[in-house]
Amino acid sequence: MKAGVMKVYLIAVSVVCVVAVCLCLGYVGRKPAPAPEASIQIDDFIIKLSSQQYSYKYRDINPSAPFHFELAVEYVGNEPEIEIVQGTSIGVVDIVDPYRETKFANGIAEEKVVSTLEKNKPITYVFTGNIEYEYLGGFSRGSYSAQAFGKFSTEDKRYEFRLNIPFVIE
Repeated sequence: MKAGVMKVYLIAVSVVCVVAVCLCLGYVGRKPAPAPEASIQIDDFIIKLSSQQYSYKYRDINPSAPFHFELAVEYVGNEPEIEIVQGTSIGVVDIVDPYRETKFANGIAEEKVVSTLEKNKPITYVFTGNIEYEYLGGFSRGSYSAQAFGKFSTEDKRYEFRLNIPFVIE
């Protein structure tokens, strides 16, 4: 009988130890990590850079759309809508390595475009990195950042922004 009690005792201690280790490592009750994003509010505008993931598997990168970053600008002011003047796009997303070296030189077009932003309805630009992938012949494993920068203006004010999301290619 003592051997049976000892066996139950060892099983109970083992279960407690496994649960304790899992709790310490964060496996039990862990919420999924939020999608990576960086945002800023400037006056009546919220500008947000977001992604669907923090890391990309090198072997799974698709040359036609290696990444997925979204740059959104939302007007949250009092008017039902507002006109803004921008370049061809409101901003640029660029990939940089940890040393802040640009992996692909691009810029904001000087051609001016007038857009109407409706209150609480963001305009979104999607960046996949396919042009950079083709230009560079791919991306190597390592740490990178997606940097969004841009500018636009209203009738009475000029706005500039810069946002950053780190990511890794494993």
